[in-house]
Amino acid sequence: SWSLFDLSRKKLAVDLAPVPVVAWLMIFQALVFLVFAPFDGWGAIPLSTYLGPFLISVALNAFANIWFVEAVALAPFSLAIPILSLTPVFSTAGALLLLNESVTPKQVLGIAIIVGATLAIGYFGTKKSAAATADAHTTSDAKAIRKGLGLMAVVALLFALTPVVDKLCLRTGVPASEHGFLQCFATALSLGIWIKIRGGGVAFSRVRSNLVWFIAAIIFATLAVYFQFYSIQYIPVGIFEALKRSFGLIAALALGSLMFKEPITKLKAGLVVLMGVGIFVLLA
Repeated sequence: SWSLFDLSRKKLAVDLAPVPVVAWLMIFQALVFLVFAPFDGWGAIPLSTYLGPFLISVALNAFANIWFVEAVALAPFSLAIPILSLTPVFSTAGALLLLNESVTPKQVLGIAIIVGATLAIGYFGTKKSAAATADAHTTSDAKAIRKGLGLMAVVALLFALTPVVDKLCLRTGVPASEHGFLQCFATALSLGIWIKIRGGGVAFSRVRSNLVWFIAAIIFATLAVYFQFYSIQYIPVGIFEALKRSFGLIAALALGSLMFKEPITKLKAGLVVLMGVGIFVLLA
């Protein structure tokens, strides 16, 4: 679901400004989460323990989503997504500090193999893209790619801390769908204020011109977020992030090849196999 959501956001980023797109997505995600209310037992919010991590989660989500859309608009899909492989490292450290979650040496090895393989895919892909832009006698594309990858590195840090803080929220007893509703609504409100201050915006009529990808983004985002909230309640955040990023990268390479004609080289294929070894070590 995350990879299909990433693809949908990249499609939307081609024609629409990133901040308003994220705001519209969050509004409709919040509405979808309302459907879960009768089934998840929504109730009163324990503000004393929930409010602090909730506000941090909203801030992390707002900036991560804005910069993600900008990053994938600047850099090739299959190069930008591997940068997110850094998230398991940051998540493992954050979970240790904030949640007192530790991982075994074998699990650390599995995470290291996954992160190393995905970073290698991004590194060698960046070198190839830089060479291609040089052959085209322009540096503007190469600069855009570097800016996009730099933004994605910041996004990786924000995305890594988000599930850690979300787990703090969920430990208060708030149902996953209720937390998702509150998070999406508050993030959309924050972005709306930001848009008003900056004097930008996108009318919903323009969003409707990209309706298929917009609906796809809403569906895949809601599913991805809900199942992420469910999963992190039962497994360490660092392990979840390693699995999410590894399977997400495999899907990103496939989607990048199918949708954007981005080549899958023998080196990339070999590194995917290495990543599979990391997954086996992590789960065995």
